[in-house]
This record gives sequence, C-alpha cells and structure tokens, in this order.
Amino acid sequence: MSKTVTIDGFLCVESQGLRAATRGEDSASFQTEGETKGELMCFGKLTPRVWQWLTRREFTAGLDRAVAVLPELLKEREYQEGLMKAGKFLWTCASLERRVPEDYVSRLGENLSVTHPERMTVLSEEFGEVGKEVTELIILSDRANLDMLPIGESEDKLRQGIVEKLRKELIQTAAVCVAWVEAIDAESEP
Repeated sequence: MSKTVTIDGFLCVESQGLRAATRGEDSASFQTEGETKGELMCFGKLTPRVWQWLTRREFTAGLDRAVAVLPELLKEREYQEGLMKAGKFLWTCASLERRVPEDYVSRLGENLSVTHPERMTVLSEEFGEVGKEVTELIILSDRANLDMLPIGESEDKLRQGIVEKLRKELIQTAAVCVAWVEAIDAESEP
C-alpha cells in the first residue's frame, strides 16, 4: 500500500517497507531492507498549511487511492511517448512540435507546432472511448432488466469486464490530460 510522506517539505509517495528517503533534485530515492529499490515520486513543495489540509483523516483515504493510480498513469504516459518514438504518431499531447523526418518538413511547411485544437481532438477521442464503455454499461443494465443477457452469462461478470475497460480508458484519458499540461508548462518555460 502506498501512502504520502514529506521529505524536506516535499509531498512524496511512500511505498510499502520504506525505511529511509533522501531528496534529490526532482525525486527522492528510497531504501528497503538496505538496498535502493526505486524512486520515490515527489510532487512539489508544500506549505505547512497545505500539508495540514492534505493529511486530514477524511482526505488521506482518497489521497491514498489517488496515489495508487499514479504509477499506472505514468506508465501510460511512457507508453504514449514510446508509440511516438516508434513512429506510430508524429506527436503526442506533450509535444511542442511534430517529429518529422528532415526530408518531409517541406511538405508540412515551416510550422511544425502542435496546437491546442489538435490536442483537443486527441482528448476527445479518448473521452469518446470512455463514453462508449459507459454506454455499454447502460445497455447491459437494460438487457439485464429485460432478461435479455446472453445465455450462460452473468450480469456481474459482464459488468466487471466493462468496468475494467472503462477504468483503462479513464487512465488513458487522464494521461492525455497530463501530457497536455506538460506541453502548456513547457511552452511557458523561458
């Protein structure tokens, strides 16, 4: 189970079995049983007032669930970038410019920038996938109420499969949102 900790005033994710942590430039390494096992994700400097608010009992249960999803979200972001590097896409929502081979640049003109409307189309596609799974849940509910389920199938088993797909699509949608924010932040850097 993950939980949040602070190291030098930074909000961090603590993995099970954490013994010691030290803060680096962007993250903190942690040790379990005397050896380094990985990175401790740090999310930014917190004021004492914000930390007090975050550690309220009624908030921390939800925060633990949110923190537990972060590794999946980061893995999806890496996957998206990997698809681009493999050549499936010319850009992701985190890209400031398209990755176009030199000899193709003239075909696209001088402006290789990725725009917010283009990023919105990617987000819309992902959101549409979420909508599809929600629609499948509605259809399942209607069929169950009318005793029209496929022979030998249980509503619970079918629902579980759809909810698993819905969860996967929500992770992908969240990763696209994170990528878009990455681009906005990169555009504002000097």
